[in-house]
Amino acid sequence: MSTQVISLKTLANGAVEEQFQMALNKIMNNISDLNTEALSKRKLTLEVVFKPDESRKLIDTKFTIKEKLAPLTSVNTAILLGQDGGKVVTAELLKQIPGQQMIEGTEAPTSVIKFKEQKAE
Repeated sequence: MSTQVISLKTLANGAVEEQFQMALNKIMNNISDLNTEALSKRKLTLEVVFKPDESRKLIDTKFTIKEKLAPLTSVNTAILLGQDGGKVVTAELLKQIPGQQMIEGTEAPTSVIKFKEQKAE
């Protein structure tokens, strides 16, 4: 029986190393994502389970690669609720006060959501 060196590069025709690299890329992308906490820990786990047969000559081996990423950070905003002619309307509260003129003489745009009217029963 010839001795063969087993490595991540050779296991499962390179599939184990490929999955490891994919998980590592996900972690690096998550670290560079400004929508995640910078100081959160990320984790990459390579689990290897060996299940030999009774003769101890054949080992069923399972490789599982998992990554734990930092979650996206929360985003807060304030929404104003009002009525316009009996209809409910909303607008996001922006840093500028609605209706206040800027130095350039323009007003900051606001997002308005109109709701469908409910039919009276």
